[in-house]
Amino acid sequence: MTLKSLLRTLIVRPSDALRSSNRLRAAAHAAVETLERRQLLTATPTFSAGATADEGVNFSLTVNANATNVQHYSLDWGDGSAATDVDSSAASQLFTHKYADGSAAGTARTATATLTYADGAGSATKALTVRNLPPSLLVSRAAAAAEGSLFTLHFA
Repeated sequence: MTLKSLLRTLIVRPSDALRSSNRLRAAAHAAVETLERRQLLTATPTFSAGATADEGVNFSLTVNANATNVQHYSLDWGDGSAATDVDSSAASQLFTHKYADGSAAGTARTATATLTYADGAGSATKALTVRNLPPSLLVSRAAAAAEGSLFTLHFA
């Protein structure tokens, strides 16, 4: 019902106008409730993590659903590895990943979280830099060796 027809109804038939305005008010209320519900069910996820990750070390990232009725989390790490998928109704989900060797100046990556809710989906991205770490050497050996015997060093 348009405003013009509502005004015409008010002038011609006040009782019809009251019924029409009640219907209009009920429809507006239902529309607001639907929008509020959709916002709660399909909110944009957020991240709890720093902006840097060290190569070869477990990097932890928490995805917060920011809504109720989440059903599934999917996290694409942005490095070509397989996405991590978790069926969960938890309000947040902790993920860990080891990024491979990157450039000496650091490698830019974008992690993308996609959440499936009961009434839709939401996604967000997290830009981060994978820091290059200097090589390390781990040497192990026997505590002692007899003179003239074979002595072995292990490098990892």
